[in-house]
Amino acid sequence: MKGTFYHFRKKMSLYIGPIIVATIILIDWNHTRQWKNKGRPSPLDFIRDKDFATVDHSSK
Repeated sequence: MKGTFYHFRKKMSLYIGPIIVATIILIDWNHTRQWKNKGRPSPLDFIRDKDFATVDHSSK
């Protein structure tokens, strides 16, 4: 009969990935929320903006 730690160790790999992914998503969501509260535009706002899309950025 195997111990409790053995079963915990075998199942831990199933849970660690989703926990890491959920943590990254929540950190990113919170960071975006803080940006919006400060009035800073997100990169998607730049892409959506028609004025930004019409400017030629290829010449330096």
